[in-house]
Amino acid sequence: MDTEDFERLVAAAGFIFRGSVEHHWKGEVPTIPTDSGETVAVRIDHVLRSTPVLRSFAGREALVITKHAGALRQSHSPILFTECISLGQQLLLREIGQVEASDDASRQVAEAIHAADERPLREQVAAADLIVLGEVSESRPLDRPFPPRSEHDPLWSLARVAVSVVLKGRKQRDDIEVLYASSDDRVWFRSPKLHAGVSGILLLFRLKQDEVPKGVPRSAYQATDALDFLPHERRGEIERMLGGELEGR
Repeated sequence: MDTEDFERLVAAAGFIFRGSVEHHWKGEVPTIPTDSGETVAVRIDHVLRSTPVLRSFAGREALVITKHAGALRQSHSPILFTECISLGQQLLLREIGQVEASDDASRQVAEAIHAADERPLREQVAAADLIVLGEVSESRPLDRPFPPRSEHDPLWSLARVAVSVVLKGRKQRDDIEVLYASSDDRVWFRSPKLHAGVSGILLLFRLKQDEVPKGVPRSAYQATDALDFLPHERRGEIERMLGGELEGR
């Protein structure tokens, strides 16, 4: 497999692990359509990528639906790219791809997983109009309609941020104003909460002029994505994504 193959498999799989085939399955085997393939019992030896729930299955057995049962049964230590079908009495997975574990394959899989995990932040960094290190000096709620326009109203607030370093873009003043959602509603609970005293890295975006809430200056920015506020410790990571060049210092 080449790099693109591994990246494609990682993008498609929700659960990736290194396992070992169990040739004597003692539990029940669910009935599956004949065109789906066969089920092979596999022990999950090491979880490489998963949801928090599936990570807890390390050391347990699973049934893998595969159209390559012969190859899987002959594999000594397969790395399996799968999607979860059922968390019922047995963990039932569907194989998307498999590769025999080796130093080279393990390295390529790790690199593909790292690239996939990093992609959302890399895309956010590329899209941001301004990236700064700063501290919120004050924050105030904006006028809000009553009743709210919807149950998912963002409850807009405006923060004033004292900028210490610019990593991307150019600022006009030492202080900038940033629009953020102060609501803890499920739509907004991961959105940055820029209360006074908060300090870190801000990935900022220009306001959409047709959506500017009342009372927000047009020179303000907004930060609403979970990735728009990061701790200072991730500065090196951001600089690496930017090519290590600081602008506007």
